[in-house]
Amino acid sequence: MEKQISTSYRGYTIDVLIRPSESDWKEGRLRYAASWVIVPPEGLARPVESVTEPSRFLTRDAALTYAQHTASKFIDDCFTPAPANRRQY
Repeated sequence: MEKQISTSYRGYTIDVLIRPSESDWKEGRLRYAASWVIVPPEGLARPVESVTEPSRFLTRDAALTYAQHTASKFIDDCFTPAPANRRQY
């Protein structure tokens, strides 16, 4: 069963989809794949980033935690202004 969750982080919406991957059984255990999309604040039409992670998570919660953490870090790294003391190129 698929599980979709939307969260907000720094004004951006993170849409996460967790789905079982029936074709990727390891040692008799089902694996889960995570995909996420970052949607910018209102006024911007297109998603900023979209990523699908391979089917390597043993639980839905592990896939969800990883996707949320990775998407949040992406936002931090790309959309947070550089500190004044950091050198700009």
